Amino acid sequence: MNPKAAKKTLLFVFVGSLCLCSILFTIARIEDLVKDSNYQKALTQLLKIYSVPLGCIIAGFFISEKKNGPFLNKQAFTVAIVLCSIWNLLIIGRAMIYIVNIFSSSDDISDVIVFIKDIPEVGSFLISGLLTYLFGKNEK
Repeated sequence: MNPKAAKKTLLFVFVGSLCLCSILFTIARIEDLVKDSNYQKALTQLLKIYSVPLGCIIAGFFISEKKNGPFLNKQAFTVAIVLCSIWNLLIIGRAMIYIVNIFSSSDDISDVIVFIKDIPEVGSFLISGLLTYLFGKNEK
């Protein structure tokens, strides 16, 4: 896979996931299912956890690369996309569970905020390190 396509794929995964979660919380706010203060806390927490991996990816666009060179190897990119997808699916899945459970009143936005703060934060070092490796490694 060439470097630009790999970077764009990873950027799409993260930006798409961030947008989807933001849309889910916005729908809950529009439907008046979430208080404004809790909506703001949820979005703030989302931005906090997405800032590090997105920073790594965006920085990768500024790193010089050889033209027409191979990315690294297919295995490194596959591991990156799988781990990044799992990380993002955890967040999206929790947001979707919240939206579904709103109608049965069995879930609280504060539980979602704690999940978004704790779970992805723990895994951020793993994906951030992997992204830094992929985008910071000099191509041969």
